[in-house]
Amino acid sequence: MPKHPTPTRLSPTLTCCLRFCLLLAVLPSMSFTLRAQSSAAAPTHLEAAGDFNYVHSNAPPGGCGCFSLFGGSASVAYKFRPHAAVVGEFAMINNNNVENTGHILTITTALAGVRVPYPLHATRYAPYAQVLIGLSHDSGMIAQVNPSGPSSYNAFAASIGGGLDIRLTRRLSLRPAEVDYLVTTFPNRAANHQNNTRVSSGLVIRF
Repeated sequence: MPKHPTPTRLSPTLTCCLRFCLLLAVLPSMSFTLRAQSSAAAPTHLEAAGDFNYVHSNAPPGGCGCFSLFGGSASVAYKFRPHAAVVGEFAMINNNNVENTGHILTITTALAGVRVPYPLHATRYAPYAQVLIGLSHDSGMIAQVNPSGPSSYNAFAASIGGGLDIRLTRRLSLRPAEVDYLVTTFPNRAANHQNNTRVSSGLVIRF
């Protein structure tokens, strides 16, 4: 009967070398996969937003109507808990002809506070509520309470409201609307208190 050749057996040393080489070949791909999964699952804590602002404000002293201001805002938020974030916001709004008087009014606000985001599970929608406090500054002809007084003032300001973010990509969201009650305390020869409604819309970038 024909003899079959005896299969060649690898030495233990060569076997260990081959296993080690195979491990070296597999490790980089495993590491890349784990990094990709970690990156995809890692939460984004920091975000920046740019918004267009529309503000419906009080009439000048003695008036009975209201007027509108337009401008923009920029904000930064850091989420330190799943449902808690700190927020800083700077905004500037303007009207060059208040109530057809030819008077100019520019208001800037610098606010900070807390936001409570509440992303809806398994959806792209993330509503939130927030409370901000800080300072406001007004300037222009309508800001001058009396002819001999200053034409600009600094005052306390605060806002309370909320909005909705719609995720477009992992890094980018659309903010179709944020609605806030904005209070300022500029001198106005009356109550020195202004009630404003602010509506904002813009984009959010996450880092």
